[in-house]
Amino acid sequence: MTKQFVRIGFDVSTQYEGFPPRYRVFVNGELFSERPYYALPHEHYHEMLQISAESGEYTVQFEPLDGAEFEVGPVKVLFGPAAATEKNKFRILSQR
Repeated sequence: MTKQFVRIGFDVSTQYEGFPPRYRVFVNGELFSERPYYALPHEHYHEMLQISAESGEYTVQFEPLDGAEFEVGPVKVLFGPAAATEKNKFRILSQR
């Protein structure tokens, strides 16, 4: 199968004092990124993932670190042959 390039996004927000908390993002159980929260405590941050993968169903898991609680919005397709199927799932479509 041929890999397709897609961009997936979702909004992240949290409240904190002191240093920004960190979080991890997994795609189908594989660690995709670990990073600090880049926005101020009263703002939201738009996370974007660039993925090159074969067609199929993918699940995005979000893991807060540092004891923080995050609100995570639904997955949005920003670019490429894909469709959001549930809040944290998307499907990469095959190109023929």
